[in-house]
Amino acid sequence: MRDLRVAMWSGALTEALCMMRAWGNRRDTVVLDDPFYPNYLARRRPGLPGTIEVLARHPADTSKIVETITAPAPPSKPLLYMKLTTRYLPPGLDSSWLGRVTSCFLIRDPRELLALQIRQRVEPTVERTGLPLQAEIFRQVSNATGRIPPVIDAADLQRDPRRVLGLLCDALDVAFDDAMLSWAPGLRDSDGAWAPRNYRSVEQLTGFEPHRPIPETLASDYMKIYLECIEHQKVLYRHRLGAAV
Repeated sequence: MRDLRVAMWSGALTEALCMMRAWGNRRDTVVLDDPFYPNYLARRRPGLPGTIEVLARHPADTSKIVETITAPAPPSKPLLYMKLTTRYLPPGLDSSWLGRVTSCFLIRDPRELLALQIRQRVEPTVERTGLPLQAEIFRQVSNATGRIPPVIDAADLQRDPRRVLGLLCDALDVAFDDAMLSWAPGLRDSDGAWAPRNYRSVEQLTGFEPHRPIPETLASDYMKIYLECIEHQKVLYRHRLGAAV
């Protein structure tokens, strides 16, 4: 297998951790968990509990992060899978390294994203969904390569993991592995130092859960945010894998 670096760009609450588990369960794959998150903590959340521990284990310097992302994979595991949350990227970061990775995109219905933010007592914002930067990176990659990068909708993934993961593997020219469909519960050595604090809600999962629509109706106060999110999301949604099926 060729040396392949898969950069999966997503917002929060989009099945990104389960997707990382799926790829991490392959024998040919090394997983990298949100490499820009330590930089985000150092810039935006220096007083957050656990930041000191995170920065002690992971580099926050962008040049070192990019070096890690673009380093050759070991021959025994030629595939590098990266979970990348868009809103953790530092502003003004040189994006020339994007040409050295294969970008993919994981999206979710903006109404569900905003409803989950409200449920978690987080004030909903467009930026917290990660959609504006996700759409911008999608445009950059499409323009630079002349091709549409793979896009996955979280609901499609939950409804039929085998089919959607198979489509993704086909798009990446990688053989599908049944090991991607289920995994052991618990944390991993490849998880970031923030995992014990941030991954509790999914620590016991052993596979993709069925899609369950979120019943909350957005209050009128949030409709402007929702409509702006839709404008960003539709840039990617119409290109999702399996859209015509």
